Amino acid sequence: MTEIEKLKSIFHNEENCLKFLLVNNQIIRCDYCGKEEFYNGADFMKSFIKICKSCKKKISPQKNTLFENVRFGLVNAFHIYIETKLNTGKMSSVDIAERYNITQKTAWEYLNKINTSNFNYNVERYKEVEELENEVKLLIAFGY
Repeated sequence: MTEIEKLKSIFHNEENCLKFLLVNNQIIRCDYCGKEEFYNGADFMKSFIKICKSCKKKISPQKNTLFENVRFGLVNAFHIYIETKLNTGKMSSVDIAERYNITQKTAWEYLNKINTSNFNYNVERYKEVEELENEVKLLIAFGY
């Protein structure tokens, strides 16, 4: 199993993708009101949504990331990101479009977003799903 396939197997569902974003994109300040106090949403253990204590806006772990507002699913966005970052050969938007059943324009826009952004998530550090689970448990235990 290649490293790309192994990472795709770790990030095979939306929950694991959200867990990764929870660990790597910790919300510090509300984009709407600027306050820094949050509480966990009702289904926090499933969606990891935080709610601002001041303005009551729901804030997803996807907020302000490459994965915000993707139109083709969070899991597909993660897989495209993994392939783009770890593939030594360039992946074209046509290849991505065919592989993930999206339009070439959408693939090109997302690849452009990946290549021009400052985000560089270290997805390679996870060798097993348990490592991701342990980081989430620690984060939650410390009151995030």
